Order: sequence, then C-alpha cells, then structure tokens
Amino acid sequence: TGPALVIEPHQTVVVEPGTTLWGLARSIDATADPRVLVDAMVDLNGLGSAADIHPGDVLVVPRR
Repeated sequence: TGPALVIEPHQTVVVEPGTTLWGLARSIDATADPRVLVDAMVDLNGLGSAADIHPGDVLVVPRR
C-alpha cells in the first residue's frame, strides 16, 4: 500500500445533480488515486457506498 491519506483539514460541499464521489475526488486532487479519496469520503460521511449520495446532501471532503 502507499502512504496514508491525510484527510485533515476538511471542508464541506453540497451535492449537486450529477455529482459523483469519483468526480469530487478528481477535483480535490487530479494526481491522487481517486479510489483512495472516494474511500475516505465514504468513511468520513458514514456512507454505505459511493452511490449513497443525493442532490442537496452536505458531504465532508478532504481539502485540496
């Protein structure tokens, strides 16, 4: 495995229609492995999976 992802500090974002965790991960850090960031967002937000987001949800995400 690679180095541990540091997820502090964090910020919040409001999910817009069409938003995916994959897309958020790429916007946070286009050079990072998006799977690591998606897993971190699932854990931070207590989601069952990456598909458990809906427009209007407020998510905690790692800061750039």
